[in-house]
Amino acid sequence: MCVPLFRRWQEDESRLERIGAFLSRGNRLLLPIFFIILLELCMRPLFHPDAYIIVGDWANVTVYLSVFVFGYVYAADVRIQRKVYEYFKPSMILGAMFLATLYYVNINSQMFYSYAAHLLPLWVLAKGVYECAGIIFLMGLGRLYLNQNSRVLGYLNRMSFKIYVFHYLPVTLFTWLFIKVKMHIFVKYLLVAALSYLTVFIICELWQRVRSNIIQESEALI
Repeated sequence: MCVPLFRRWQEDESRLERIGAFLSRGNRLLLPIFFIILLELCMRPLFHPDAYIIVGDWANVTVYLSVFVFGYVYAADVRIQRKVYEYFKPSMILGAMFLATLYYVNINSQMFYSYAAHLLPLWVLAKGVYECAGIIFLMGLGRLYLNQNSRVLGYLNRMSFKIYVFHYLPVTLFTWLFIKVKMHIFVKYLLVAALSYLTVFIICELWQRVRSNIIQESEALI
């Protein structure tokens, strides 16, 4: 869906340049953050929070599509990357506060008064702020500790988009396999995460090797 937009930006780089110049001034970077939070507040109450489906769940579609597009803008402009880092410390504080709020809502909705009117708006607000603060915090950590040259980071950098593309299938598969197994929930989580990562890396390596072989055979024929 985003390919036509990204191609247009690549063909006319002045468009992306103007967006970067606009967002990197003052506190204008807060505009896309407020937009994502507003989407959560407006869209999330209209759709079931567990309805992770492509068709009929416009809350997830609009929120995460917006995050994806802004990620492209962020990656394309160093000025925005520096500006985002200015919010690193506030993101830690806000992230911790609203993570605690999410924990409060989950505990109260499951154990005490699940139908209280204030829990849903509090949950969507906390979710919107927490996910934006979490993204900024993780990007800040990356700038501090991952902004260096190494074989491991170079490999992960090349593989990152492939991991993003292929991760959904193994995560879903291993979650389905372990969901009814009698073991501690954190053990289940660690098993799903570890096996999913392992499977994704295997898939990506096979994809890379097959692609390289095809390219080599094509060049040999030419």
